[in-house]
Amino acid sequence: FRSLALAKTNLASTLRSEGGLVATSGPQRQRLQQGLIVFQLALASLLLFGCVLLARSFQTLENAPLGFNPRGVLITDLYLPDSKYGTIPQCRAFFDSLMAKVAALPGVKSVGLTDALPFSLDDNEGFAGPFGVVGQPDPDKGHRPRTTLEMISLDYFHTLQIPILEGRGFDAVDYQGSNRVVIVNRALADAYFPGQDPIGKQIYDFGDVIGRPRTNYTIIGVVPTIYQVTPTQQHIQFQTYYPFGQPHPFRTPDRDRKSTRLNSSHITI
Repeated sequence: FRSLALAKTNLASTLRSEGGLVATSGPQRQRLQQGLIVFQLALASLLLFGCVLLARSFQTLENAPLGFNPRGVLITDLYLPDSKYGTIPQCRAFFDSLMAKVAALPGVKSVGLTDALPFSLDDNEGFAGPFGVVGQPDPDKGHRPRTTLEMISLDYFHTLQIPILEGRGFDAVDYQGSNRVVIVNRALADAYFPGQDPIGKQIYDFGDVIGRPRTNYTIIGVVPTIYQVTPTQQHIQFQTYYPFGQPHPFRTPDRDRKSTRLNSSHITI
């Protein structure tokens, strides 16, 4: 009984002490609770605002004009050894044979070839080169415009459902490389041929900067801008497309130049 009485006494004393604490600190505790509620509401509002912004950003990316249709597309990368495929005819023979075999597979509707797929590059600077416009003043060395240089097969635009806005796509004659032709994006056409028909106009490369002669290329078509970095970011705005197999001083396989990417290509189905 003694220990029980002691415990009872201590418990009663404790309760009185706690009761006094509650009584004396009640208003302060209420203010603290109210402050916590306000903080929680503010934090919840901030999170909700962030979710709304994220949803809007995602919607913006979803609705961004890509210029092509990414649905139902299968992609694979191929890298050919320079020791065996160091020239255009060797690369073209390999990829022509491969594309013919892939096109014959069940369920395949179209096959295309490119060396720079959309959204495949962290920076499209490595696929670019300087250019000039025939009939316009030659830009000085420090202000030469740059454009991406993309090699594609005949059915590349058809495979990705990229529309030809003006002119035409490449044909079998272009693919053989005898005609020096090019397809440009809308940004380049609008910048250098405003209010004009760009079809039939010519641009040229600066092959002389790497010890090659300059070459003129006739514009035969215009396509939308296809982003290679992100749907809202493009380091280089101008784009030019050349038929796979047509020589270009900045993109032609050469054993003496290790920067070529013509033998590193993407098959798009």
